[in-house]
Amino acid sequence: MAAMNADNEVFLTVALPTDIVTRDYRLQCLREADGVRSVVVEEDRVRCGPFVLGDEAAVPPLLYAFACAAADAGEDPVVTFDEAEDCLEFLRAVAQQRPGAAAAAAKTIAAVERSISDSAPLPEADRAVHEVGAFLPHECSKIIEYAEAHGLERGARHAAHATTDVSCFDVPQLRWVAAACSERVVPLLAKLFGVDDLVLADLFVARYAADGQRALEEHEDGSPWSFVVPLNDRFEGGGTQFVELEGAPIFRPAVGAALLFSGKNRHRGVATTEGVRYILAGFVDVRKGFVDKRKRSRSRSPPPESSPQSRKRARGAAASPESSQNQGAAAFDACARAARPVLQQLAGMP
Repeated sequence: MAAMNADNEVFLTVALPTDIVTRDYRLQCLREADGVRSVVVEEDRVRCGPFVLGDEAAVPPLLYAFACAAADAGEDPVVTFDEAEDCLEFLRAVAQQRPGAAAAAAKTIAAVERSISDSAPLPEADRAVHEVGAFLPHECSKIIEYAEAHGLERGARHAAHATTDVSCFDVPQLRWVAAACSERVVPLLAKLFGVDDLVLADLFVARYAADGQRALEEHEDGSPWSFVVPLNDRFEGGGTQFVELEGAPIFRPAVGAALLFSGKNRHRGVATTEGVRYILAGFVDVRKGFVDKRKRSRSRSPPPESSPQSRKRARGAAASPESSQNQGAAAFDACARAARPVLQQLAGMP
């Protein structure tokens, strides 16, 4: 777990292996690491830091600390995509557990994401952005109506890149939307990007307003694949901008059309300058056995304090039962059977 000091300082605590040689080697690496001022052994764990959230200079030492925690005896610690993903998971947990540090954590997360993107540019095939039909206008109106009736809250679920949103899995009146996305959108995404056995991992309605949250900063999603469906018009601004594509194009699909893209294709939500903009946003993952083309782990890593041996075994495993992604897959399985009558009723609406 993260132990927070004053302001935005954070310490990393990781488990030590039982093998004495490996244990001593990892401790030596941490003690010799630049930017790690304190290394304290606490029984079978080591606590190191502090790392200052929001300070880009703290990113290399933090990543290196994760590399030290996974290093084998006699091998130089190397920051791979696995260590970077573990670092991101750690920072997201910090942002969730300490709301006051969420903004600083978000800056550090963005810096880690940029370092990953710089190390392995997105493959050309994964840079594509597709638009497909998904929902009818009256369905979009109903989604907004149900979401607003329940209420949208900022930062309740996505602390690192907070949106004003509500989960479709948490609102009984919106669970049919998950079934609809899994039937209409996910298969098309799989076909267009050439991937198999995809599952809808998270689905939420987000709101942007000229007098509220106007935009969303540049980021990567926590899933390999994503989609966005505009639910209304009659606003100014808005759209999804892909900042690393040539010309940094802004996409503004028609109401009900789904924008399909790689979640690792860096993007941002363009500011809404007038009115209110609603979108349906979905994260899509591979159900199991996912092997990424960038050789980068997409699995949700165990907490940083788990043993490096356990972390290595866990890479590529399914998400933990508590994660919102795993909840999403379970929620779809639970609600799909009951959703078809609702879909049929909506399809018959004038």
